[in-house]
Amino acid sequence: MRMNSTRILLSAAAAVAFVALSLGAGYVGSQWSLNRTSGAAVPAGLTYTDRLESDALDSPGSGATGDDISRAFENRFRTVAATTLPVVAEINVVNRVTQSSASSPFNFFFGNPNDPEPRQRVFDQRGAGSGVLVDRDGDTVYVLTNNHVAGEADEIEVTLNDGRTFDAELVGYDELMDLALVSFRTTEEVPMARLGDSEDLEVGDWVFAVGNPLGFESTVTAGIVSAKARDPEPDSGISGITSFIQTDAAINQGNSGGALVNMDGEVVGINTWIATRNGGSIGLGFAIPVNDAKRAIQDFLESGSVTYSWLGVQTGRPTEALAEDLGLDNEEGAFVLGVYEDSPAGKAGVRAGDLIIRVAGTDIRNNTDLVKTIANLQVGDPT
Repeated sequence: MRMNSTRILLSAAAAVAFVALSLGAGYVGSQWSLNRTSGAAVPAGLTYTDRLESDALDSPGSGATGDDISRAFENRFRTVAATTLPVVAEINVVNRVTQSSASSPFNFFFGNPNDPEPRQRVFDQRGAGSGVLVDRDGDTVYVLTNNHVAGEADEIEVTLNDGRTFDAELVGYDELMDLALVSFRTTEEVPMARLGDSEDLEVGDWVFAVGNPLGFESTVTAGIVSAKARDPEPDSGISGITSFIQTDAAINQGNSGGALVNMDGEVVGINTWIATRNGGSIGLGFAIPVNDAKRAIQDFLESGSVTYSWLGVQTGRPTEALAEDLGLDNEEGAFVLGVYEDSPAGKAGVRAGDLIIRVAGTDIRNNTDLVKTIANLQVGDPT
């Protein structure tokens, strides 16, 4: 008997509710490894200014020689570096870790029988990464970094490009997007990053990775946008809640939380992880688009955490036999395996066996598309 499958076009207002999510992150380690590189509307209060204005950014003209063109590129690179280095900080953290100490065999004969076994020892685990100065409210300066840099830190220290050092505290963190916001207080002048529009990026655009790789502070590397909307492999340990910008600009441990910058000196991404065979950069670096980070910054400032929308379905791939019965051969979409009781999806009439192909005007090609689209919707968004 042939079964029917309904193609679902979901309305954000009808089928989306809010829930805060929390998932852990890990690493993949077979032939390839994915390494954390520890190392929209404009939210109110953030810094967005005009693009760089410099003679060095002008076209060298139709009669320019090869040397003129090379010099124009060099001048632009210098201008971008001079603009962005002061707004990227080094972040040093201390995590206090408790471990059980090994018991000596002599304690069995000579130890105190009333001593608890095993004993607990606390030691400091130090780490380092990068961060971007994104906002200021009075004497409080906010620095965006990765969650895997500062999200679990007991002590946080921020060192600016000019050598000034400040004790900082965690404002908020999100494990799904792998972002965290820290703050420090000062009455001194501190430069702020200019946040660009990551949607304007095109494959082939020049970009710069700015950060503190392997402890080499204030490092700039150059490359291009190799690809857009990269999704991590399933079971990689990298969350699929956002798509990443891929770049061949060198990114290494210590670059985590640093800036990916365009030729106008605007931050367009937050450097987060690399794919590697040897633990170092092989030209496969990935950054969180700054448009995703803008929303996270605003949520951190308002509530200390990122709030995601929730649909209430379980999705997956149907078996070949089921797909044939439902007439879903080579169909794009997210196949619904189950629906949670009293969920927004259930109340909207979504059923197991449905194929979700569009949400709020966004085409859904697969399960990953559904997760990202739903998570970034708000109740009442236009559909």
